[in-house]
Amino acid sequence: MKNIAFRELLTLVLIVVCFFGCGEAELDKDSEEAELDENSVNLGGATDEELDLDAILKELEELLDKEKEKGPAEDHVPPKIIESNITPNAENVGRNVRLWIKFDEPINDASVTLETVDGNEVETLLIFRTNDTEIELIKLGKGENFQLKANTIYVIKGKVSDDAGNETKVEITFTTGVGLW
Repeated sequence: MKNIAFRELLTLVLIVVCFFGCGEAELDKDSEEAELDENSVNLGGATDEELDLDAILKELEELLDKEKEKGPAEDHVPPKIIESNITPNAENVGRNVRLWIKFDEPINDASVTLETVDGNEVETLLIFRTNDTEIELIKLGKGENFQLKANTIYVIKGKVSDDAGNETKVEITFTTGVGLW
C-alpha cells in the first residue's frame, strides 16, 4: 500500500465504502459472499485478501495532511482583463456610464482610478463585484457633478493583483460625448 498514488487510494476507499458500506454484498466470483465487520472487509474468493478499512482511512488522512502542508500550487500568472463595458479608445461614451472591468480570476487588491487625460483625478468609488472578478468605478457627486464631463478624454488606470500577488496594469482611455445615455 506504500506505493499507491493518492488518487488511486481515494478511488479504492470510495469503491470499498460504496460497495461494502451497506452490509453484506455478493461477489460474482465463485459465488462467495463478502464478509463485513466493523473494521475490515474479506473479499473472499481465491485471494482471501482482507482490507483493513481503518488502516486505509488512516493512510488517506496522512496523505491529505501532507497535501495540506504543501499548500496551494504556486501561481505566477497575473489576472487578465476578459471584458469591459468600455473598449480602449472608445468615443462618444455616455456621460452616465457605469465603468466596469471583468478579470479571468478573483482580484485581491486594486488601485484603479479615473482621471482626465491631463491628470485630474475624478472622485470615484471602487467596488468589487461578482466573486471579486469584476471591479466597478462609480463617479461620486450630485446632479451635474454625478456625470462625466462632455467631450472629455478619460483614462481608467492603475493596477490589480490576485491572491498570489501577481499584478496586472490597467489602462483604458475613452472619450465622452455630449449625451447622457
